[in-house]
Amino acid sequence: MRKDLMVYLANKDKWLLVFDNLKIGENKKIEDFINWEYNDNIIVCSQDAELLSNIIKANAFTKPEAALLAKNILDNKNPELINVLTQEFGGYPILVVQGAQILNQIQGLNLEEYKKKIKSSKDKIELNIKLVSNELKPSAKRLLDGIALLNNQSFSKELLNSITEDKNSLDDDIYQLSKFALISNIEPNEVNPIFEMHDVIAKKILQINGDKGNKEYLERSVTNLLNSIPKSLVKGRIFRNAKTISDNIEIITKNAEKYDISIYKILELKLNLLIQYAHSSDLYNSKKLVNWFDKNDQKGKFKLWIMNNEEKFAYAAYLGRIGWYYRT
Repeated sequence: MRKDLMVYLANKDKWLLVFDNLKIGENKKIEDFINWEYNDNIIVCSQDAELLSNIIKANAFTKPEAALLAKNILDNKNPELINVLTQEFGGYPILVVQGAQILNQIQGLNLEEYKKKIKSSKDKIELNIKLVSNELKPSAKRLLDGIALLNNQSFSKELLNSITEDKNSLDDDIYQLSKFALISNIEPNEVNPIFEMHDVIAKKILQINGDKGNKEYLERSVTNLLNSIPKSLVKGRIFRNAKTISDNIEIITKNAEKYDISIYKILELKLNLLIQYAHSSDLYNSKKLVNWFDKNDQKGKFKLWIMNNEEKFAYAAYLGRIGWYYRT
């Protein structure tokens, strides 16, 4: 697709190509475009300056801008509250928003006590997240920890329903996370809205939980997700084609390998990806999954004699999909 796009644009004029919201280290993914000699315009919105030239930095808010933001969010327009948020958070919008929602939602929070905590804290985002986490119901806290391991820039309610065991409280859990500005609705829909979590929040949650905690939360999410995917080929395909599902299965699979969860869970995740790639005739990504299986099979990682029936089914189904790959 990358080469096709470059060929297409090379024959056009008056075009603008925008790469939005790249994270730290992701500029290398578009290095071909950055180094490309072209006639029109490319804008890269990134958290990282690596490889980029002609950089225009996004500045923090001025005090009047931060004060206006705080005033618009705070239920109580008390000038003292506005001044605290403006002075203590240095014009960083995410901190101002978090602080305002904390003051709005945490009943009985003493302003002077909050100011002391802010002043003594070396990491104000971590402080705010921990304060909010203490106010969440256990099910909402579990959902928060699971979301940090997803594609935090785009996840649907249907996906959240698939990774949580607390399905009866999902609506309330989403409401709790939203009211504290931990997630935001980016695509309203009565049935299946789409949400995002700010990169800074997701990264900080992963840091707070540590590798051991992240592995535990990921294992729970993966088990719930795999149990939610329909076994029927038709229904399974409909599920995987739903908004944000396939992209998130890819992210979950990468994290499953990063945190070294059971290889049989990874096998089932990759099987779902292989099925999806087969339906879309994506031979490039199919080849990577075939190679992954062959490599681990040759190393004896898959032990049939200790697999349960679900794992044996996934192993056999994976072999069947590999057969499809070699026939194409």
